[in-house]
Amino acid sequence: MRERVTISLTEEILGYIDRYKSKKGGSRSAVIETLLREARERARKEDLAAQAEAFFADPLSAEEEEELADSLAMSRQTQDRDGD
Repeated sequence: MRERVTISLTEEILGYIDRYKSKKGGSRSAVIETLLREARERARKEDLAAQAEAFFADPLSAEEEEELADSLAMSRQTQDRDGD
């Protein structure tokens, strides 16, 4: 469902919207909605990237390091045994 709203924009922004509209077609409302959807998607991706960076920036606990070392050792043993 769409709702009608009234907003105030600077001449500069309105000019940008009109130029975009001329190139891509559609109404001012469609242009604004498209640009806001794109901005929302960029923000979502930036948020996910920040979460991933924070997750991988956390150092491993001693238990996690030991588990990783055991896994790597088992992998090496399997490769040595299989001749890879």
